Amino acid sequence: MRKILFVMALLAAVAAMLAASDIALADGRRKRGGGECGGYSWMDGDGWRGARRIWNKTKGIDVPQEIREKWAEAQKIKIDLRTELGKTTIDRAKALELHAKHRALVQEISDWRFLQRLNALGATE
Repeated sequence: MRKILFVMALLAAVAAMLAASDIALADGRRKRGGGECGGYSWMDGDGWRGARRIWNKTKGIDVPQEIREKWAEAQKIKIDLRTELGKTTIDRAKALELHAKHRALVQEISDWRFLQRLNALGATE
């Protein structure tokens, strides 16, 4: 009986260690659902973290109000999409429409940022 209890305790300890190693990475960042991407995920539930990632990488460039508004709209659409996907009966057409809108806005923001980087590097046409 003692051996069985010992084995069960050992298995519980190993399971706890595996769970802890899956949650925390060696450098202290936490894994995000869907994989690791520098500690952040584009579909991060925290819109501020994602926005901070975009604004910090612009390094001193003033982000136009239009781009900030597009980012805010993309975050709202993302919430609507998650709400739609969380329903028991999903409206496929609405989900596809929200996904397409979100992708378009994110692509516009990404294109703007890429052009800013090209300009900062002095790329010529």
